Amino acid sequence: MSTRTRRPRTVLLALGLVAAVLGTHLAVTALYVAPPNPLKYALQRPVNAWIQPFFEQNWQLFAPDPVRTDSGVLVRATTRDGEDTDFLTINAPYLEARHHNPLPDRSYYTVSGVMHAFLMSRDAAVEAAYPADPPADLPILLPDDELADVPAHTREAYEDTLRNLHDAAADAARRTWGDVTRIQVRLVTHEFPRWSQRHDDGLGEISHVTLPWRDLPTPTTSSAAAHGVTDPTGDRR
Repeated sequence: MSTRTRRPRTVLLALGLVAAVLGTHLAVTALYVAPPNPLKYALQRPVNAWIQPFFEQNWQLFAPDPVRTDSGVLVRATTRDGEDTDFLTINAPYLEARHHNPLPDRSYYTVSGVMHAFLMSRDAAVEAAYPADPPADLPILLPDDELADVPAHTREAYEDTLRNLHDAAADAARRTWGDVTRIQVRLVTHEFPRWSQRHDDGLGEISHVTLPWRDLPTPTTSSAAAHGVTDPTGDRR
């Protein structure tokens, strides 16, 4: 077979591979943004694994209202010598690196998104468990008996996002304090006043909710690296 014959076939094979990958991506994206349906529920985990965090879709580009809230994730830890640290924000290093990088990656959005994903999945689980009137004093971490009657896909989404939140916090704690035995996560929300009142009301209201302490196993490989989170300095953890 001549070189001229092999070259067009190689080109066609490469084009076919690109078309297959692109077609798969478009199909998975369409399923991700589609309204709830049985196929979407059945393929939720592989679809989310493909889309998040780099191809996640949202409508914030078209939001007509100014930003109303800002949020952050704090973590503190207990070191191997038994000392409890102060709370550390895990968002700030990634945001600082993004501001000083002409070609930033999406690690900041990955770290920031874990809080929103967890709260959204928790709201969905609460709504499924209490369709009419959820209790006002429901803890931030839902007890197992509260999840017993929640649909499997909703419960799995809640458990996955909670695990991702703890993974991101544990990675930040280990990067800062080394080997730690447990962590505690705090979710902080800064609610701004209405746009027309911001010059009068100052900084707005800041609220937070603190999760229980979570024991950590002896670290092997970074969990956050498995989710695509890199060190703010640019090294993959």
